Amino acid sequence: RITDLIHAAGTVADAPILAKTSAEIEDVLAPKVHGTRNLAHVFADAPLRRTVLFASTSTEIAAAGQVDYLAANEYLNAVAGAGIAAFGQVTAVNWGVWSEIGMAADALSGGQDMPAPVPVPQPLLTARTEADGAQRFLGSLSSTDWIIAEHRTRDGVALLPGTGTIELAAQALQASGRAFPWALRDLTFLNPLIVEDGSTRAFRLTLTPREDGTAMLLEAGLEDGQVPVAEARVTAADNAGSRLDLSALRSRMRVEQAPTGHALESAQEGQMAFGPRWRVLRATWFGPEASDNAGPDREGLAELSLPDTMKGDLEQGFVLHPALMDIATGWAMALVPNYDRGQLWVPLSYHALTVYAPLPQVVVSHVRVRDGGAGYAGFDVTLTDPEGMVLVEVEGLTLRRLDASPATLLIADKPAPRITHRPGQERLVHMVSQGIPAALGPDLLNRALQSGRPQLLISSLDLPTLIAQETRASRAREVGTGQSFERPDLDSAYVEPRNDLERSLAGFFRELLGVQQVGVEDGFFDLGGHSLIAVRLFAMIRKAYGLDLPLATLFEAPNVAALAALVESRIGPQVTEASTTAAPAPVAGGFTHLVPMSQGAAGGGRPLFIVAGMFGNVLNLRALAQRLSPDRRVWGLQARGLFGDAAPHETLAEAAASCIEEIRQIQPEGPYLIAGFSGGGLTALEIGRQLEDAGQAVAKVVMLDTPVPMRPELTRRDRLLIRAAELREEGPSFFSRWMRQRIAYERARRRAAPEAEAMGFHNAAIHAAFLGALPRYQLRHWDGPVTLYRPRLDRRFKVSNGQFVSTAREYVYEDNLWSPWLSDLTIEEVPGDHDSMVLEPCVRVLAARMRAELSAADQGETVSFGQAAE
Repeated sequence: RITDLIHAAGTVADAPILAKTSAEIEDVLAPKVHGTRNLAHVFADAPLRRTVLFASTSTEIAAAGQVDYLAANEYLNAVAGAGIAAFGQVTAVNWGVWSEIGMAADALSGGQDMPAPVPVPQPLLTARTEADGAQRFLGSLSSTDWIIAEHRTRDGVALLPGTGTIELAAQALQASGRAFPWALRDLTFLNPLIVEDGSTRAFRLTLTPREDGTAMLLEAGLEDGQVPVAEARVTAADNAGSRLDLSALRSRMRVEQAPTGHALESAQEGQMAFGPRWRVLRATWFGPEASDNAGPDREGLAELSLPDTMKGDLEQGFVLHPALMDIATGWAMALVPNYDRGQLWVPLSYHALTVYAPLPQVVVSHVRVRDGGAGYAGFDVTLTDPEGMVLVEVEGLTLRRLDASPATLLIADKPAPRITHRPGQERLVHMVSQGIPAALGPDLLNRALQSGRPQLLISSLDLPTLIAQETRASRAREVGTGQSFERPDLDSAYVEPRNDLERSLAGFFRELLGVQQVGVEDGFFDLGGHSLIAVRLFAMIRKAYGLDLPLATLFEAPNVAALAALVESRIGPQVTEASTTAAPAPVAGGFTHLVPMSQGAAGGGRPLFIVAGMFGNVLNLRALAQRLSPDRRVWGLQARGLFGDAAPHETLAEAAASCIEEIRQIQPEGPYLIAGFSGGGLTALEIGRQLEDAGQAVAKVVMLDTPVPMRPELTRRDRLLIRAAELREEGPSFFSRWMRQRIAYERARRRAAPEAEAMGFHNAAIHAAFLGALPRYQLRHWDGPVTLYRPRLDRRFKVSNGQFVSTAREYVYEDNLWSPWLSDLTIEEVPGDHDSMVLEPCVRVLAARMRAELSAADQGETVSFGQAAE
């Protein structure tokens, strides 16, 4: 028997609340809030003698960017004083910063508790270590290594090329067992990795699992810490690349540089002193629009070949040869309007880079120029083998022109080769140095328990001083190498954000620029913004709104108001958070059913259309939509008549046909992915049938605990057996308990309808129409692929014929009685009950299973859900 419990789990993710999604907030709340609640359930029948909850002094300090972490720890403090029987005597210990261990120390070291590294057989990586699911790959670069020595500016600065970062990521993914294809998304270069002559520089690349993929961070070592070099997100990709018709491409272009038998000079060699491995360009073609260096469709084609003397690099294990790929993605700079060979251009970011296979010795590069604006260039690039099979697809490669001496390497418009700490580290370094010594931990904990107090704070730092410091810093975060600062004197007057979109964008500005107060008319560049910060700003916008904007947008829309107007012009009017909570109104375009629940992004898989339950409202499915994928678009299908004066559909077939009309405006052709919650699963199944009858393919129908239309009713005998069982369990108290529950149910039912109507919902009418449609729905056998997700079976009462009845007084069936009607049925059990399976925290398991299944459906495969859950 367990008698004593220490709950020390927790996670922190600093960011302003406006910059966080609800899913990210739930990630921070989960260990302390959901974890504690689950422990209370586990020990309800076998109470503990003592429980110790590890909270944090953040509840007193209220550090910037930690509102969710603060709330989670205050929850533990509240539990300590709540007298929960399952926990026995409870002590909440609010620990301060520790000097050698803990979250703060890990934030500086990147995790000191990682186990001993083991060797890895990769050309640029030496070792790997793993802890808590995160993998860290270690290595070092010497000034004599060809990847450094052969990539120098004309002024002699030797640095890792951007494609070197991509190669490090590729080798790390290969060492971790990741199979092709995969994609790097929102790859952003933060600082140059420079190696001085005669020296070496250690680096580490960390892969950390996240809900939306795997986070990648490349850092380089300095004497007093680590400097971030690049960050990205790794996701899955389609199984195979397509094929380009290279002959057709050449036929519509003119020869720019014909093959000569030796390497051609590349566009960047005006400012770069490349070594022999970079001499790979063999022939080039330009599209007709490129002749005057104008037009939106400028394109080029190039053949490239690694010299025979360098083939050993590929045999050694290089995946995306950095020199070959550097020229393959940058050879067409001459297509940029007004390109000057005397100017150095450096990479800022890749929107997405999808890798289907390693690069061979010979590749073909098809470059399309995006409109970039003054000082910026944007490219899409497809790399193929000589037969046209696509190997690498690049979307949104953005480069920045440097207008000063390349020797300074102005990646962020300021010299930045020697940044000693990440943003906000200086204060943290001091706090950790003065933190609680680890050796004192056991004695301090023992003294806390002996005090008999339900809540204590233990800190080696003066809390009033820390509180005062945080108050002075206000809610703004430290950024760059300086502290947060007041709004400067600007020509524009301060204008407060007027809606949620402006408030969100102003929050992005505050986080990135460190300005405590941002008005909607305040210019990005006037507040100290520059190109590198702009890259991160647009990555945040893409994540939040699924909108891909070029950096030059900031010249067109340089402040919050203009940027918000531009965003709305692309994605439609944005309703406020309050109104989305109250009533998800029809989206722009006059749709009755469709509600955008996840914006998604290009390349994220087919959209998913999910039908609301029998009350017609998709609000309870919001957490599922967010957890499914940040890339896959998710559309909710609400019932007609939920709002306004339209009458609900009288049959499920009519409702399905009406939904299909709107679905095909978003996705004209199949295969389709359709889902439905509870009674909405019936409409989803009918949508699948009607689409198939119309000649459209349906990749998958997902039913979330959907019952058959008319479930068997309890017999009189079984009702009597249930009453008898309750009487045996509870005795005479059964009757008083039954009466209390009946009265409470009636009160709740009478109160629910007026509240729904006051919020604009016509729940009662939708529910009545749904119940009226059930007897009229004719079940038909279907051979299409269906997965039924349902919670654990609630076998509350055993009745006649060996059957079981649930607490909700319904017969229990393993398959919800669907097997006779569906020949291709898969049944999956997930945590929670009928309602909570789609809510936090249970929705995490459901979403993980569905992510794997939907990805497999995209590719026409099946998936083992035991593996998917892992």
